[in-house]
Amino acid sequence: MLERLIKVMQRAIHEIKKWPDKAVQIFHHNDADGLCSGVILTRAFERNGFEVRRFCLEKPCPALQKKALDDEIVRIQRDALKNTPHIQWFHVENRFFPMMIGDFCHALKNKEYLDSSRYLAGFQIIQNDIPGFSPITLNGVKLSMRVPHIWRVKSGPEKQWG
Repeated sequence: MLERLIKVMQRAIHEIKKWPDKAVQIFHHNDADGLCSGVILTRAFERNGFEVRRFCLEKPCPALQKKALDDEIVRIQRDALKNTPHIQWFHVENRFFPMMIGDFCHALKNKEYLDSSRYLAGFQIIQNDIPGFSPITLNGVKLSMRVPHIWRVKSGPEKQWG
Protein backbone atom coordinates (compact mmCIF):
# COMPACT_ATOMS: atom_id res chain seq x y z
CA MET A 1 0.00 0.00 0.00
CA LEU A 2 2.78 2.45 0.91
CA GLU A 3 4.68 1.65 -2.29
CA ARG A 4 1.54 2.32 -4.31
CA LEU A 5 0.98 5.62 -2.53
CA ILE A 6 4.57 6.71 -3.23
CA LYS A 7 4.19 5.83 -6.93
CA VAL A 8 0.95 7.82 -7.16
CA MET A 9 2.58 10.77 -5.41
CA GLN A 10 5.58 10.61 -7.77
CA ARG A 11 3.18 10.60 -10.72
CA ALA A 12 1.39 13.64 -9.32
CA ILE A 13 4.72 15.49 -8.89
CA HIS A 14 5.66 14.61 -12.47
CA GLU A 15 2.32 15.98 -13.75
CA ILE A 16 2.65 19.17 -11.69
CA LYS A 17 6.14 19.85 -13.05
CA LYS A 18 4.68 19.75 -16.59
CA TRP A 19 2.22 22.59 -15.89
CA PRO A 20 2.95 25.52 -18.22
CA ASP A 21 1.59 28.06 -15.73
CA LYS A 22 3.64 28.31 -12.56
CA ALA A 23 0.69 29.49 -10.45
CA VAL A 24 -1.53 27.43 -8.13
CA GLN A 25 -4.43 28.00 -5.81
CA ILE A 26 -4.49 26.06 -2.55
CA PHE A 27 -7.75 25.63 -0.64
CA HIS A 28 -7.62 24.28 2.90
CA HIS A 29 -9.81 24.16 6.00
CA ASN A 30 -9.40 26.40 9.00
CA ASP A 31 -8.70 23.61 11.50
CA ALA A 32 -5.28 22.42 12.73
CA ASP A 33 -4.63 19.81 10.04
CA GLY A 34 -6.02 22.06 7.31
CA LEU A 35 -3.83 25.00 8.28
CA CYS A 36 -0.72 22.82 8.58
CA SER A 37 -1.27 21.06 5.25
CA GLY A 38 -2.00 24.41 3.59
CA VAL A 39 1.31 25.85 4.79
CA ILE A 40 3.25 22.70 3.86
CA LEU A 41 1.84 22.71 0.32
CA THR A 42 2.39 26.46 -0.02
CA ARG A 43 6.06 26.18 0.95
CA ALA A 44 6.62 23.15 -1.31
CA PHE A 45 5.14 24.93 -4.34
CA GLU A 46 7.01 28.17 -3.60
CA ARG A 47 10.32 26.29 -3.32
CA ASN A 48 9.65 24.92 -6.80
CA GLY A 49 9.06 28.34 -8.35
CA PHE A 50 5.26 28.52 -8.21
CA GLU A 51 3.24 31.59 -7.38
CA VAL A 52 0.76 30.51 -4.71
CA ARG A 53 -2.63 31.93 -3.78
CA ARG A 54 -3.93 30.30 -0.61
CA PHE A 55 -7.57 30.28 0.53
CA CYS A 56 -8.55 29.29 4.05
CA LEU A 57 -12.10 27.90 4.06
CA GLU A 58 -14.46 27.12 6.84
CA LYS A 59 -15.77 23.58 7.03
CA PRO A 60 -18.46 22.62 4.48
CA CYS A 61 -21.68 24.59 4.27
CA PRO A 62 -23.55 24.13 7.58
CA ALA A 63 -26.87 23.31 5.85
CA LEU A 64 -25.23 20.66 3.65
CA GLN A 65 -23.33 19.26 6.62
CA LYS A 66 -26.47 19.11 8.79
CA LYS A 67 -28.44 17.27 6.07
CA ALA A 68 -25.63 14.71 5.60
CA LEU A 69 -25.32 14.25 9.37
CA ASP A 70 -29.06 13.83 9.88
CA ASP A 71 -29.40 11.29 7.05
CA GLU A 72 -26.47 9.23 8.29
CA ILE A 73 -27.63 9.32 11.92
CA VAL A 74 -30.97 7.82 10.85
CA ARG A 75 -29.08 5.10 8.98
CA ILE A 76 -26.87 4.34 11.98
CA GLN A 77 -29.79 4.23 14.39
CA ARG A 78 -31.64 1.89 12.03
CA ASP A 79 -28.97 -0.76 11.41
CA ALA A 80 -25.62 0.56 10.17
CA LEU A 81 -23.69 0.42 13.44
CA LYS A 82 -21.63 -2.76 13.81
CA ASN A 83 -20.18 -3.97 17.11
CA THR A 84 -17.13 -5.91 18.24
CA PRO A 85 -16.19 -6.45 21.89
CA HIS A 86 -14.35 -3.09 22.10
CA ILE A 87 -15.32 -1.13 18.99
CA GLN A 88 -18.54 0.11 17.42
CA TRP A 89 -18.08 1.07 13.80
CA PHE A 90 -19.81 2.22 10.64
CA HIS A 91 -18.92 2.93 7.01
CA VAL A 92 -20.31 6.00 5.23
CA GLU A 93 -18.85 4.83 1.90
CA ASN A 94 -18.85 7.97 -0.30
CA ARG A 95 -21.99 9.64 1.07
CA PHE A 96 -20.11 12.42 2.88
CA PHE A 97 -18.06 13.97 0.10
CA PRO A 98 -16.79 16.69 0.62
CA MET A 99 -17.31 16.38 4.39
CA MET A 100 -14.82 14.21 6.20
CA ILE A 101 -15.48 11.27 8.48
CA GLY A 102 -13.64 12.89 11.40
CA ASP A 103 -16.25 15.65 11.57
CA PHE A 104 -19.02 13.07 11.72
CA CYS A 105 -17.31 10.93 14.38
CA HIS A 106 -16.83 14.05 16.48
CA ALA A 107 -20.51 15.01 16.16
CA LEU A 108 -21.62 11.45 16.91
CA LYS A 109 -19.27 10.40 19.73
CA ASN A 110 -21.46 11.20 22.77
CA LYS A 111 -24.90 10.29 21.40
CA GLU A 112 -27.08 8.32 23.78
CA TYR A 113 -27.65 5.46 21.34
CA LEU A 114 -23.92 4.62 21.27
CA ASP A 115 -22.24 2.28 23.73
CA SER A 116 -20.06 4.55 25.88
CA SER A 117 -17.77 1.65 26.83
CA ARG A 118 -16.59 1.07 23.23
CA TYR A 119 -14.39 3.02 20.84
CA LEU A 120 -16.19 4.63 17.91
CA ALA A 121 -14.71 4.05 14.42
CA GLY A 122 -15.92 5.54 11.15
CA PHE A 123 -14.76 4.60 7.65
CA GLN A 124 -15.04 6.68 4.47
CA ILE A 125 -13.97 6.01 0.88
CA ILE A 126 -11.22 8.40 -0.25
CA GLN A 127 -12.24 10.22 -3.42
CA ASN A 128 -10.12 9.54 -6.51
CA ASP A 129 -10.78 12.94 -8.08
CA ILE A 130 -9.02 15.98 -6.71
CA PRO A 131 -10.35 19.22 -8.24
CA GLY A 132 -7.83 20.70 -10.68
CA PHE A 133 -5.86 17.46 -11.09
CA SER A 134 -6.34 14.47 -13.29
CA PRO A 135 -7.92 11.49 -11.50
CA ILE A 136 -5.60 9.65 -9.12
CA THR A 137 -6.74 6.13 -8.39
CA LEU A 138 -6.08 5.42 -4.73
CA ASN A 139 -8.87 2.95 -3.92
CA GLY A 140 -8.39 3.84 -0.27
CA VAL A 141 -10.49 4.19 2.85
CA LYS A 142 -9.98 6.72 5.62
CA LEU A 143 -10.51 5.70 9.25
CA SER A 144 -11.35 8.08 12.08
CA MET A 145 -11.75 6.97 15.69
CA ARG A 146 -12.97 8.53 18.92
CA VAL A 147 -12.37 7.47 22.50
CA PRO A 148 -15.50 6.98 24.63
CA HIS A 149 -16.08 10.02 26.83
CA ILE A 150 -16.11 7.90 29.99
CA TRP A 151 -12.48 6.88 29.32
CA ARG A 152 -11.14 10.42 29.10
CA VAL A 153 -8.96 11.81 31.86
CA LYS A 154 -10.62 14.52 33.90
CA SER A 155 -8.78 17.78 34.31
CA GLY A 156 -8.12 19.40 37.66
CA PRO A 157 -5.98 18.55 40.65
CA GLU A 158 -7.11 14.92 40.78
CA LYS A 159 -6.75 13.29 37.39
CA GLN A 160 -8.79 10.15 37.42
CA TRP A 161 -10.59 7.87 35.01
CA GLY A 162 -14.30 8.01 34.86
